[in-house]
Amino acid sequence: MESPCEDTIFATIRWRPKDHKRRADSRRPSVKRRSQSAVRHLRSLGSSRIFGSTAVLVAALALTFAYAWPEQPAGWNARAHFALVRSLAHGTAKIDAYRDETGDVAWYRGHYYAAKAPGLALYSIPFWEVLRPIHQISQAGDRAIWALNFWANVVPAVVLFLLVRGVGDRLAPGTGLLSAIALSLGTMVLPFATMYFSHIPAATAAFAAFALLVRERDGPFRTRTVFVAGLLAGVAVVFEYPTALVGLVLTAYVLGVSPRLARGVAYATGAAIGIVPLIAYQWIVYGSPLHTPYDDVVAVAGRSGHDVVGPNGKGILGVTIPSFSNAVRLLVDDRGLLVLSPLVLAGVLGLVLIWRAGRRAESLTCLAIGAAFLVYNSGYRPVFGGIFAGGTPGPRLLLTCLPFLMLGAGPVWRRAPLAVSALIVASTAIFAAATVTYPRIGKEGTGPWTWWEYVRKSSFIDTLMVELGGPHGWLSVAPFVVALSAVLAVGIWTGRQRVSRSQAAIAVAAIFGWALLLTAAFLKAM
Repeated sequence: MESPCEDTIFATIRWRPKDHKRRADSRRPSVKRRSQSAVRHLRSLGSSRIFGSTAVLVAALALTFAYAWPEQPAGWNARAHFALVRSLAHGTAKIDAYRDETGDVAWYRGHYYAAKAPGLALYSIPFWEVLRPIHQISQAGDRAIWALNFWANVVPAVVLFLLVRGVGDRLAPGTGLLSAIALSLGTMVLPFATMYFSHIPAATAAFAAFALLVRERDGPFRTRTVFVAGLLAGVAVVFEYPTALVGLVLTAYVLGVSPRLARGVAYATGAAIGIVPLIAYQWIVYGSPLHTPYDDVVAVAGRSGHDVVGPNGKGILGVTIPSFSNAVRLLVDDRGLLVLSPLVLAGVLGLVLIWRAGRRAESLTCLAIGAAFLVYNSGYRPVFGGIFAGGTPGPRLLLTCLPFLMLGAGPVWRRAPLAVSALIVASTAIFAAATVTYPRIGKEGTGPWTWWEYVRKSSFIDTLMVELGGPHGWLSVAPFVVALSAVLAVGIWTGRQRVSRSQAAIAVAAIFGWALLLTAAFLKAM
């Protein structure tokens, strides 16, 4: 006969595993609870001050993925910047060791230098120091440039997206996300975010200055905010000399309200400090704060490698008297701004709507920046590349003004959602094709039909999938297309409205007008 004590022991032994399992199960979160927690975290992040909504967060994440996916083959421009990064990391600006990698070089007192502003290289050095010990990346050429580009262009491009969204909502509530998507997908920002050029970080710094000034102007005068805006405007020039045009136009915006003296002093002080890295670089490297990398460009290499050396074209930094015919070419040539991105015209029309809504100073500032860059670019006559500055997916010297112009795309999207949706799909298709085939067209052919021919032949560049050992061809670019489609879906869903007959007629007219422009450019190129 079993004793009560034995019964208790056996009962304990018999039930302990089950009780232990029950207690363990209660402590272990279920898959459902984990997914619900992840959704809550995603929503809380989406409603933060940075993103504002889940739609903005989803679009920003998809853009980050799309921008980082392609691995562009590096050309002269990217390799000149990369040569300067490696040289500066070794304590010198001389790129003699990398001369054979690029033709964008200057020859000064027996040494070669990158014929580039130093901003991109200076900004890239901290990230390069992280990458340098990883030999599989740092010693792999295009792969190293692709990795650097994530820090140097992908991150600034996403920051630019968020800035445009914020300023757009401030100027025309409810339109910021639409304007930001139009800029990020339907303009040159898409391909240039994947290439190691300096235009994206320059545009981001310049637009950030404007964003701070708009915010400050809507409230009480804050010396610190105006100072930081000036600082960013100065830093933008360290990346790209022509960005000084933005700084000059913003000066007028700063002085437009009282107290003018205090605002002007704060802005000018910040700008002067922001440009210090450029002045210091030129003083240390060339012995003069006014001697630029473009003063000794190698125009003809010849046998010596520097047979013909001189300034980068005529005038000041290659800029002479503006030309009306060049301005027209920049807009409607086979790689013209309006041919590749008709959304820019929608942006200009939208700025007029913003003017009529009462934000006249901001509208006028954006339009003035766009006009200033068009005039400047029309007078640009460099040693290489002409007004389009080489083989590029559009007039790249106009890229810096695009964030300002595209602030008007959102209001137009609200008024004519079908027309703008159709144009953004068309523009995105063009720039997506350019990005995954070969964006730096020039001698290979001009106009979007060149990229479409590459797509037809399934001639794509390498992507992250290829780097990871995956297949080439359509499968390698499919994730890129999916990411862009997700951003487009967010934009079209955000701007959705019931389509009326008048809106359908506007959409047909917009597509027909763009098709005529595209056909005219094609016939001219042929």
